[in-house]
Amino acid sequence: MLSKPNQEDVRRFLQLQSSQSLSYGSPGLLHDPPPPGFTVDHSRRQIGPGRAAYDIARNSLSTWRQFDLGWVEPFPRQTPVKAGQCLAILARVLGIWWWNACRIVEVFDDQNDGRRFGFSYGTLPGHMECGEERFLVEIDGEDRVWYEILTYSRPHSRLARLGSPYARFVQRRFARESTLAMMHPPPTDGNQGP
Repeated sequence: MLSKPNQEDVRRFLQLQSSQSLSYGSPGLLHDPPPPGFTVDHSRRQIGPGRAAYDIARNSLSTWRQFDLGWVEPFPRQTPVKAGQCLAILARVLGIWWWNACRIVEVFDDQNDGRRFGFSYGTLPGHMECGEERFLVEIDGEDRVWYEILTYSRPHSRLARLGSPYARFVQRRFARESTLAMMHPPPTDGNQGP
């Protein structure tokens, strides 16, 4: 689609997708070594020091700030980070808007010591790729704050298979830009972006 999809179209797409099963089987794919045919994309970067930086990163992750890149965004933006929630990731790549449906399959929230927060989502049939992606922020014993993205994926559609090398490039670009977005504090005026 050359123009950005309107909210009602995305809402209908997501409503149809939300009743579907994951496109790869059972959730928890990231707990084991990748299955044959899956590509691993992994990025882990230090994004700041101290508890205040962790709290900002935790809030940023729970409000989808990692997608504030100008070319990718979650829909609906207010989707709570809660297992079972479905959302669409809209991405504009090569001048075309792509709609990708996914479901949050796991939430990591160390409420006792508050040192780790994140979630994994799995792909639904209306996604170009097939697999799981995890977003995680944590503070280590030396008070360094880390942001990690781990993805196991394989092409789901014929177009994705043909464009697989370019998809790897886009995934690396997303990891770089997402890390930069997480390194900057969220706006204080309540504006959460698109």
